[in-house]
Amino acid sequence: MTEETPIKLAMTGKLSYEDDITVAQAAQIITYLHSGAIPAAPVGPPESVGEVNGSAAPGRRRAGLNPRDALESAGAKTNPEKIVAFALYVEQQGGKDTFTMDDIKPLFRQARETPPKNLSRDLDAAVRLNWIAQASDKGEFFVTEVAADVLESGFDSIRSGRGGGTKAKPTASRRPRRASLPTPEAFKDIEITPSVDGYGNYHKVKTQTDKYLWAVNAAKLWGVETLTNPEITWLTDKLGACITPNSLGGCYRDNYKRAYVNRNTEGKVRVTPAGIEHLASLSAGASQ
Repeated sequence: MTEETPIKLAMTGKLSYEDDITVAQAAQIITYLHSGAIPAAPVGPPESVGEVNGSAAPGRRRAGLNPRDALESAGAKTNPEKIVAFALYVEQQGGKDTFTMDDIKPLFRQARETPPKNLSRDLDAAVRLNWIAQASDKGEFFVTEVAADVLESGFDSIRSGRGGGTKAKPTASRRPRRASLPTPEAFKDIEITPSVDGYGNYHKVKTQTDKYLWAVNAAKLWGVETLTNPEITWLTDKLGACITPNSLGGCYRDNYKRAYVNRNTEGKVRVTPAGIEHLASLSAGASQ
């Protein structure tokens, strides 16, 4: 047998490996195994290591996660859920807080999943569930706080409360009670009124999309430049016609498409000059 004669190497355990190697390479491996050398363990606290004893460190996403791992960690079953899991994978791998559909498309094949026939529709479904929202840059999205932890906690923790699971409809004799919303810190010293000079009355605004815009603009006039989704829900509830969390995504999308609102780097909503101009025209039309 010469040094060039191939030898079949096979190793089994938690990981399996098989390859053809040379006699010289085999001799080096045998020498190493008999030397008793042990690779150094990672240094640092458990949360800085991707996995500890085969399980994910608590409170952290696992290092070395691949697209298939992301789906299994989240327990993603539907296409909208898979999009969210892949988005979190992109966030982890790329070190950025936003993603595009071009980031997501190849991950289905990498995870051995059949690509959706209508990815845009599935993305819209994730937006309606308030798992994903549009970022300020066109074509970019981000995972909301509602779904930010599904790689650790799984989708079971949010399906029933966000429309992703089976949910019994309330009967006429037993209507669910809506919990009162706490006053956001930014609004504690502000008097909320449904009328604003130059922009008319909130209750005279006809569409929910325009009510959403009216509220964001009113907040700006009162000194609150940007709003989170919970703050928009609280404000519109205080104004007397609440826009619920399930409707926020649609209202944002409609206004964003017309360049009336966008998000800052923290993901908070702000009104644009075009949005302010639109509201002013609505007020002018209503007064004629």
